[in-house]
Amino acid sequence: MENYGSIDGIDPLKSNKPKELVNKDPSDGGNEDCDPVETPIEEALDNSGFTWVHFRLLLIMGVAIVVDYVELEVASLLGAVLLCEWNLTALEEAIVTAVTYVGMSIGAFVWGNISDRFGRKIVLQIISLIGGTAALCSALSGGPLTFAFFRFFVGFSIGGFHVCYTFVSECFGSRLRARASFFLFVSHYMGSLLGSTLALLTLSNNSNNSWRVFIVLTSVPVFLVFFLVTFFCPESPRYLLVCNKPQEALKIIQNFNKTKNQNITLAPAVVNDRGSVSDLFKNWENALILISVSAAFLILRFENLGVTLLFYENLQNPNAEKCDLFVETYDRDEDCEDLKSSDYLWNILFTNAQLGAAIISTTLSDAFGRRFAIYVTSSFGVVSLGLLYFCMPSFLLTLSAMLSKCLILASIMVIFLYINELFPTYIRSMAVGFAESTSRLGLIASPFVAQFLSKKNYPLALTVYIASGFVAFILLQTAQVETRHRAAVDSDKIDEDLRQK
Repeated sequence: MENYGSIDGIDPLKSNKPKELVNKDPSDGGNEDCDPVETPIEEALDNSGFTWVHFRLLLIMGVAIVVDYVELEVASLLGAVLLCEWNLTALEEAIVTAVTYVGMSIGAFVWGNISDRFGRKIVLQIISLIGGTAALCSALSGGPLTFAFFRFFVGFSIGGFHVCYTFVSECFGSRLRARASFFLFVSHYMGSLLGSTLALLTLSNNSNNSWRVFIVLTSVPVFLVFFLVTFFCPESPRYLLVCNKPQEALKIIQNFNKTKNQNITLAPAVVNDRGSVSDLFKNWENALILISVSAAFLILRFENLGVTLLFYENLQNPNAEKCDLFVETYDRDEDCEDLKSSDYLWNILFTNAQLGAAIISTTLSDAFGRRFAIYVTSSFGVVSLGLLYFCMPSFLLTLSAMLSKCLILASIMVIFLYINELFPTYIRSMAVGFAESTSRLGLIASPFVAQFLSKKNYPLALTVYIASGFVAFILLQTAQVETRHRAAVDSDKIDEDLRQK
């Protein structure tokens, strides 16, 4: 009799099962009569494709990122508003702006560590409650000291929203991870647009206490995040797997797609000691990349906020359109000029830089790789900052600032994706938290350059931003590991196997 060979160690002629069942791919639904096939979680996630469940999770994480960027808009706008409202000095204005970013810097690392120890979902629930409550309390503040106290806790809470990027990266396989992240990048734009629109509706009339209404309105989406995460969002399947909960992880993955992965078991990836800071530095190559990229990330954040604050400074500078060639320094300490309705309209146009950044970052990183995208966007971004030296009408000023912000922010978006792909699941959120925490130091420093130094010497302030950008480009040269199409890893053992291949 002719020998038909065997499939996966089973001889179809000797098996009691029909041949079509023996050949059935378990990832396509399988059959209860077949033995479950042990499958790596990356393969299982790739098999799931993109379904309505994925879309729902992206919407929820998108709302959280919208909240993050609404609060960033609040932080960058309120300094200029309260400068006139409370007759602040330039230094006090910078402190009021920076205090939110101090909270973000501390919160980013703290919540990243907690997320790797106790889960992504619980962190998102806690920070949304703290953030919403602190934001409402800041609206009732009677002076800069009380205001700064509550805005610190707003920053401390929303500093943990980087967990959203980690969560999304852990729910998609390598084929769709960048495209899923694109949705979150678009949410940057939606958050800035929402914040700018609410500012136009509430702050443009320059009435007393309009800023309080602005804060109350922007705090509503924070509580919405708590509701959506609590009732419609599961825990990350990758996190559950490294916590030795493979059945719970498998159940979530099977729920992603009812016709896939129905007759499999997940290959183990248990890590008993999660969330240890020392684990970030066990692999020297990854540690060097993390430190260097985090330092560059700090500078890029410094520049990104600087573009926004210098944009507002120029809008409030009556001489910015009247000078011959270069923008002249303008000290507003004795002559405070509120942002006008037209300025808030320019700000809405300015927020479109976020959408451009999302498109550029996703297109370049998918087509040419993460490293190429970071190098190109960061280098051209710093060069384009030079346009802000020159006098120009508000329309051209807006376009110039948009170009710089678009390119710098695109590099920041790719760095988020890059770090999430570089580190194993059990320290992934902490690695992102480390980079986020470090980068927020740039946000703390930026107001003192854009809102304080620029009033003393505007050309010097802009030169500081440009010079720092070249330093960032040099630091980024250490990122020699390409992560495009690289399977996300769950343990050091898997990471070592990938490197050997």
